[in-house]
Amino acid sequence: MEEMREAQKSIKIVSPFISPDLVDGLKHLHQQNVLVELITTESDKGNAKLLRTLVQQEVHLDEKAKSQRSLMKWILWGCYALMMVGFIVAWRFFVQNELRFLLYAFLTIIAFGLIILLLHYLIRNKQIYSYSYHPIFPFRIIKAYNSFGKRGSYLHSKIYIIDDRIVYLGSLNFTRNGTQSNMRPG
Repeated sequence: MEEMREAQKSIKIVSPFISPDLVDGLKHLHQQNVLVELITTESDKGNAKLLRTLVQQEVHLDEKAKSQRSLMKWILWGCYALMMVGFIVAWRFFVQNELRFLLYAFLTIIAFGLIILLLHYLIRNKQIYSYSYHPIFPFRIIKAYNSFGKRGSYLHSKIYIIDDRIVYLGSLNFTRNGTQSNMRPG
């Protein structure tokens, strides 16, 4: 672990099991311009959440779509206002018993109601954000199970290459227990 912390150029790790705090250490090394590469497996303990921390999400705003959605909102409020005017006019025609004009007012209210429904649908479905994802550093996950739910390929190797000059092969998983408890002096 000490040699890994002192890496200057690169660290390459193959380990079926990984621990969150050690992955955080890899992130830190990557921020220090050390090339980090990782190969691991999808574990039964659900390290998918941990591995998602290795993927960075970027949010992109579509300004044109945003201004279109804003315009639709203004039109929506205008339709609400015109619909209220229609109700007031309809009430006036109702009181004066002018049924022909009352019918026109209700048709106008129904038309604005349909326009309002359409605008609500368009506003709700107007995409103004898009997303892109990229790994913080290169990593590969070997699936533990195939598409039939059967145990697929099993990664058992543990390989650590530091600065392309120091190599460790053995049974040391890249976990807290593996790097502290399970090590035997040799």
